[in-house]
Amino acid sequence: MVKKGFKDVWFIDPLSSTRNYIHGLPHFGVALTLQRRGEFVLGIVRPIL
Repeated sequence: MVKKGFKDVWFIDPLSSTRNYIHGLPHFGVALTLQRRGEFVLGIVRPIL
């Protein structure tokens, strides 16, 4: 949910690559992205081991 007037929006995916996790594969993690004034300016993916 984005409120009107906000210029920075954070997107969080607490379990990126859910399909891998479900199948017991070790390739999944947490994804975090920052959108500033409509443009994506930062993306971070952290593997969970």
